[in-house]
Amino acid sequence: MMAYSEKWLRLCEAEEEYRIRQYEVMQDQAQMALDLKQALAGPENDLTAMRLLVAMKPGVEIITPLLSQVLGSAIDSSSPDRIVLAREVLAAYKDDPGVRNHIQTMVASYLDADEWHYWRIAELYTRLNYREELTSFLALCRTSDNLEIQEISDVF
Repeated sequence: MMAYSEKWLRLCEAEEEYRIRQYEVMQDQAQMALDLKQALAGPENDLTAMRLLVAMKPGVEIITPLLSQVLGSAIDSSSPDRIVLAREVLAAYKDDPGVRNHIQTMVASYLDADEWHYWRIAELYTRLNYREELTSFLALCRTSDNLEIQEISDVF
């Protein structure tokens, strides 16, 4: 049997260290909640925060105060990485009724925005399989004066 390369062994070692650090962060839930809130507030560490949320899926009590920041990344970001990770975070909690209501309430704040935001909302509702919300949203799109927003209802 062939030996692994040094690069491969270092990668495996780094992954193990990363998992240990994730576990350590999860041990102090109160501090983790504070760190996540701070990390999601800026672009320097928000991807790390969202990766941790996806990987470790802490309780809904941790994610609820962070929903506006995560939803902002899912709808308002121009970074595909941030959009995808934010959607993954939200998908992990999509079955919680409180999270679902919170998302719907926060989406309403984007309804005066441009078509970019409308596309992201339709994609998010589709990703979360929120059929009722998507149906209502598409009906709203059809009544828009903006032709590009109207087009969304044809695509979804």
